[in-house]
Amino acid sequence: MSKKRFWVMVMAIMILGISAQVISAQSQTSNGSIRGTVYIDSNGNGQCPDEGEPTHPGVPIEFVSDDGEWSTYLQTGENGTYGLVAAGYGTWKVSARPNANDFVVTSEPTLNVFIGSEEPVALNINFCIRETDAPVVISTTTTTILPAAGEAANNTPFTVGLLSGLALIGLGGVLFTKKQSL
Repeated sequence: MSKKRFWVMVMAIMILGISAQVISAQSQTSNGSIRGTVYIDSNGNGQCPDEGEPTHPGVPIEFVSDDGEWSTYLQTGENGTYGLVAAGYGTWKVSARPNANDFVVTSEPTLNVFIGSEEPVALNINFCIRETDAPVVISTTTTTILPAAGEAANNTPFTVGLLSGLALIGLGGVLFTKKQSL
C-alpha cells in the first residue's frame, strides 16, 4: 500500500468516525417545549384556572429529566407564565416550588410531561398555589443548569469520536514507521 493511499484511508476513517459522533450528538439534542402558568387558587379547590383567579409571578418551577441527570429551575414571569424551550425528548417531572413559608401547592405539585417527536410541545402545564397561614420548613435542593438552547446536552460522543480518530492516526503513524524501517 502506498504512503498516500494509507493516509487517505486514515483520514477517511477519521472523518467518518467524527461525522457519526456529531450526528449522534445532534440527535440527542432534539428539543421540545414545556409551558404553563401558576395561578392563585382563590377558592382552594385545586382546579386552575377557575374564573377570575389571578396568576402569580416569581414562582420557581423545577424541571427534572426522566433519567434524573438534568434539572433546572425557572421562575414564572410577571404574568405568571413559564416555559422551558429546550426540553429534550423524554418524560420530564415538572414541579411548582413556591416559597413554602408563604404558599402551598393545591393542585398536583409534580406533573409528568412527555416530550417527543410526535408531541414536541406541552401546553397548559398549570399549577395552583394558595397562601398558607403557618410557616413550613423549606428543604434545600441542588440545581443543575441545562445547556443553552441548541447546544449538545452531552459532549461524550464527540469526544469519543475525536479520541478514536486521533488513536487511528497514531496507530497509522506507528505502522507506517515500522514498515519504512523494514
